[in-house]
Amino acid sequence: MHDSVIMELRVARQGDTSDAVDIRLKYIDDYDTMETSCRILRFSGCYKLHCDINFGVDSPDSILKAERVESSELIQKVKMKFPMIREQLSSALNHYRIETSTSGSTIDLVAKQVELISL
Repeated sequence: MHDSVIMELRVARQGDTSDAVDIRLKYIDDYDTMETSCRILRFSGCYKLHCDINFGVDSPDSILKAERVESSELIQKVKMKFPMIREQLSSALNHYRIETSTSGSTIDLVAKQVELISL
């Protein structure tokens, strides 16, 4: 995923636990040939999205780092905000963070799962 370019970020609100965030990528399939394809990084079962996105940079915004954050304070904040479902969320949530190299942007998501989808 490193150096793949973020093309679009889309939020799909359903008003229930099927809320999702899609990030369309120019995904690097082969680092030797730098062959790319269009893929979607889909976060589903979303409870929190925090974007600190910097604009005005004159080149494509590539991913510096994408990770699952262990021992996340953000997950604890989500659980405190939704006390009525705290029990069922106790082990189901993950904190994902994407940092970009070009603009120095950060995207944080709390979601049940993530998958990379080929188009």
